[in-house]
Amino acid sequence: MRGEVAGANVYANGADATRPVIIRLEALSKNYQEAGRSRSILDELNREFYAGEFVCLLGKSGSGKSTLLNLISGIDAPSSGHVVICNGGEEVRITALSEQQRTLFRRRHIGIVFQFFNLIPTLTVLENVTLPLELAGRYQGIQAQAKALLDRVGLADRLATYPDKLSGGEQQRVAIARALLFEPGVLLADEPTGNLDSASADRLWTILREVAARRQMTVVVVTHEPVAASNCVETFVLRDGTVAGRFDSYGLTPSELVLRAASAGR
Repeated sequence: MRGEVAGANVYANGADATRPVIIRLEALSKNYQEAGRSRSILDELNREFYAGEFVCLLGKSGSGKSTLLNLISGIDAPSSGHVVICNGGEEVRITALSEQQRTLFRRRHIGIVFQFFNLIPTLTVLENVTLPLELAGRYQGIQAQAKALLDRVGLADRLATYPDKLSGGEQQRVAIARALLFEPGVLLADEPTGNLDSASADRLWTILREVAARRQMTVVVVTHEPVAASNCVETFVLRDGTVAGRFDSYGLTPSELVLRAASAGR
């Protein structure tokens, strides 16, 4: 059963057989060596995410949220298991690719909003936004598209500004525009509104939902903030290295969301 809420697709049962799988996690695990002992961060995760889904991975600090995002994007490699990204009918097991191949695949198909922006200080706002497409060999029309997107996030007057002259919230909006410009099939966002005021955050969520619905983009947000999770259609709770449960989260109050998250899997 499926409905529409504010431009985002709602999956009442956490899946939709009419839509293709875009991300598949296969027994995905990540361990780190700590003081001579192996510490498990993620433990054999199996999960599928579908085209057009707008989901949140919610968990406390240290629950593995950012680690999972890095594994899905191919920035990091798992200790075991695989991540499969389905693109244009082709399944790509990115965990089997070399580091260089993962970088090239990510550049073409995955948008990422980093928690710490990762803007290049020697480039202007406009140059930072257009750089990923230029690296991918796409030049036609990107200046106009980037300017329109920067206008939508409230930065039309900062095109020629360098990152060190921007506030943290402005840098975050540049990073978001950069990730959205090429409308990737997958968008991964690590605490995307953590540095934004409430008005800017509301504007961002609206833009993300609109772009995701139009492009059938799969959006995965990681956060520990109930307010952020309530702007996502579906929330998965990460606890003890695994998905403890899921629930429909769009429009829940922060207190309602905290209660649902606390009871997930219990």
